[in-house]
Amino acid sequence: MTKFILIGLLSGLTFLSSQASAQEDLLEIPSSDEEQILAPLLELHEGGQAKGAAQGAGETQGALLNGTLLPQTGEGYSASKSETSRWGSGMMISLIENSAKVVATQFPGTLLRIGGIAQEFGGPYRPHKSHQNGLDADIQFVGTVKYESVLDKSGAVTDKFDLEKNWDYWRLVTSQQILVKGKPVSAVSMILVDPRIKTYLCKAMEAQGGPKDALDEEVMKRLRPTEGHDDHFHLRLKCSPYYAECIDSRDGFRDSGC
Repeated sequence: MTKFILIGLLSGLTFLSSQASAQEDLLEIPSSDEEQILAPLLELHEGGQAKGAAQGAGETQGALLNGTLLPQTGEGYSASKSETSRWGSGMMISLIENSAKVVATQFPGTLLRIGGIAQEFGGPYRPHKSHQNGLDADIQFVGTVKYESVLDKSGAVTDKFDLEKNWDYWRLVTSQQILVKGKPVSAVSMILVDPRIKTYLCKAMEAQGGPKDALDEEVMKRLRPTEGHDDHFHLRLKCSPYYAECIDSRDGFRDSGC
């Protein structure tokens, strides 16, 4: 697993910027070596498949086939006490477990705190409108130890929100790539945060003179302002190329959304 951690650390720091060069020549279904280069933290084949949409009804309603149960605790993370909400696709569970190891290495003593993912067989999962096919997970803001708002009574972002830790984590997961129509794209579909947090992040990026690289731009595009996400963020992944019955959600913004 040390190899995964080292590759993951590099992935979090550098977006695989050869999207317009050698990687364009990859086959749509890559070899195992190519997959590990593109997405070293993801298991794209095994551990349960997402079916249908993450959020939908009728024919598009989501389901989870042969899902994986995330243990309540593991290296670098602690999850919900409710077993009924800890099921996910192999893609999501592998990302949680492997990214938690990276966080523990980068920020010793920091745990990823995982909320709801999906039910064992997927489907509607109250009170959520989504979380239907094992590609969604609620994660407390990195560095927080309680499930509480990082905003004060006036709606301003407080020091409970650790910008460095959360941004580094979002860079790490966004750097994981899959092939879509032969081109590598981020495996992250969207990251939902409270609108006031999105505004705060836009201002922070503006203060530093804009995004420092392509990965910063990709992260900001995927950060979508959504009410009800002031104590956690909602991470949604795209479908694995091997999930034959999975329906992808709309991607993040075409621009930064700032």
